[in-house]
Amino acid sequence: MIHDVPDNERICSGCGAPYAAFGEETSDQIDWQVLPASYILSRVARRLPGDWQLAYGYQPVLLETFVESARFTGASYRAANWIRVGQTKGRGKLDRYNQYALSVT
Repeated sequence: MIHDVPDNERICSGCGAPYAAFGEETSDQIDWQVLPASYILSRVARRLPGDWQLAYGYQPVLLETFVESARFTGASYRAANWIRVGQTKGRGKLDRYNQYALSVT
């Protein structure tokens, strides 16, 4: 275990660089970034047509999503320049037989 090795022996035999203290070797190597949802949405919308073309042979011209407006504002979509085009009939995505009415507010 690295924490049992004397400080002067915590050197990488391959490159000569000192090893990090025990427990630091993973946290120093991970570069976490917090990105806004709008950034991810806009990047996906930009990249998706090309990926779709490679996989299926044609490019989609529209992307669609649904926001449950009673719980969410859709701010991330607006920030990513998505356009609100209307309201749904209120059926959920798992409603195959038109049995589960969701509120259309």
